[in-house]
Amino acid sequence: MTPFQLPQPANHARQLFAGAWSSRVPADTIHPGPRQNRWDRGERVAPLPVAEVPIAAILHELWRPRGFHPDPLTREPTGTARRAIPSAGGCYPVQVHLVAGDGCDLSSGRFALDPRDASLVRRTGTVQPGRTPRGALVVLGVLPQRTRGKYHHRTPPLLVADTAYALSGIIHRAAAYGLECERIPAAPDELARVLGLPTYARWQEVWPGTGPELLLTALWIRRPRWRANVASKRAGRADASAILEEIWAETGRPRVETGPRPLPEREPRTDPETAAWADTLDRDFLGSVSAPSRARPLHSDVLARRRSLPLHAPGARDAAEAAPERVLTALASIQVPPACRIEVIGADGLADPSLAASCAGQHWIRSLHGLVRFHADRSPTPATVWWASTTAATILYSCLGAGLPLGFRPIGGWHAHPGAPLTLHGLGFRSDPTKGAHGAH
Repeated sequence: MTPFQLPQPANHARQLFAGAWSSRVPADTIHPGPRQNRWDRGERVAPLPVAEVPIAAILHELWRPRGFHPDPLTREPTGTARRAIPSAGGCYPVQVHLVAGDGCDLSSGRFALDPRDASLVRRTGTVQPGRTPRGALVVLGVLPQRTRGKYHHRTPPLLVADTAYALSGIIHRAAAYGLECERIPAAPDELARVLGLPTYARWQEVWPGTGPELLLTALWIRRPRWRANVASKRAGRADASAILEEIWAETGRPRVETGPRPLPEREPRTDPETAAWADTLDRDFLGSVSAPSRARPLHSDVLARRRSLPLHAPGARDAAEAAPERVLTALASIQVPPACRIEVIGADGLADPSLAASCAGQHWIRSLHGLVRFHADRSPTPATVWWASTTAATILYSCLGAGLPLGFRPIGGWHAHPGAPLTLHGLGFRSDPTKGAHGAH
């Protein structure tokens, strides 16, 4: 393997991203600020029981709280809710917004998901049926402050990875309804205009005392038979502005100052380094990875029982030997971009002390049965981290949907280690007979 060297960055923004792989230990944790943005002054909308695109039902299934994560030391419940979507190491920063068109289980308009109960708050718009495009646009953003307060310079790739797992979860759950998904390339400022939200840098100027959100990507969800009709109305590559052109024509461009707003939170901050990085993100910053060509459906009973692996739970030797073969099968159809590689490490390889050293000293990985590592030989970018995290999430959800007796845990916080290739992202796995076709967690 070619040893990876941190490059000399061409500008400050690249330095902020590539610097996440520095071996420098993050500074002490500072006040984390808001955990989620809660919304008020809005109409909480009950979804229709039957619809061609049941997007409200999908988002509720994926984000509704299912109890609370236990403290790893005391096992007492923390303030972090369990949800079907795992975190990839970024402290659950993902925020969800929705633009509903015709055919959805909500009347057309713009909505924010309130994390307290995964309800949707109508922010703007009520349009007569038949006047908007058919389908739903889900926009995913992040609250960077909590991640930054704990992990400091390692924050940017963690935000990208958490968003990738969230988007992939939506895709696999939508597949169970026979829906088709397409990721929409768009810059953060463009997504803010689509939703009528402030940009990350201006958020607190418009809404003082609330948690600034950075919008990262969007997903268009529809029935497959609608594809030709939508494509005929759009010239060239898909983008958020083109897809919403008809909605804008009927509702007008939403104004930031009107409608419901997030509730004030404790000690919210706009991080200057995150703002500087966000200012450089263009429409193509996440690359061309859209969605798995054939997403395995995730059904509600399987999804409801998904749990990340506990940190320490060694299993039988024969189970450990079988686990990597099952994961290799899931990797068979994965396309790898230039200068990137995928490595599957079995239980014996996990004893290498340099492995834990390169992922922030997470020595618990030795209790795994295997680890998928995604490598890059060049300077890491948001696009390569997006590819690695999306691929890892596809493995997780595909194995879960197939009822394989495997449990998974995303692993972030990697840094450059002398003489080794750079790791973009990791996915730990362990065999568990209780997670077969009738007991997936």
